Amino acid sequence: MCREEVETSNHLFLHCKVAKDLWGLTFSLFGCHWVISDSVKNHLASWKGGKGKKDPRKTWKMALLCLMWCLWNERNRRFFEEVEMPLFCLKDHFCVFFIFGSWRSTLCM
Repeated sequence: MCREEVETSNHLFLHCKVAKDLWGLTFSLFGCHWVISDSVKNHLASWKGGKGKKDPRKTWKMALLCLMWCLWNERNRRFFEEVEMPLFCLKDHFCVFFIFGSWRSTLCM
């Protein structure tokens, strides 16, 4: 997607500069610090969430799914349609998708 390295799942979803920006946004939304894993498999395994009265695991998993969905859609847009969404618009789409559960943002369309 970034055209800087060979596109592997690890690069696309974790190490690409676009992915890193979206991960940074996600972590800041939750007020946490995180080290990106070396592989998607290890990263998914580390997203277990916490325990307590209000279990954040569902919210974490939703954020993870939204982020990966946004990255995959943007990758396909760039590859198949040769259209690149600006990063700030991609961040807006992620927030709308995550918060409202819908890809209906009219921002940057």
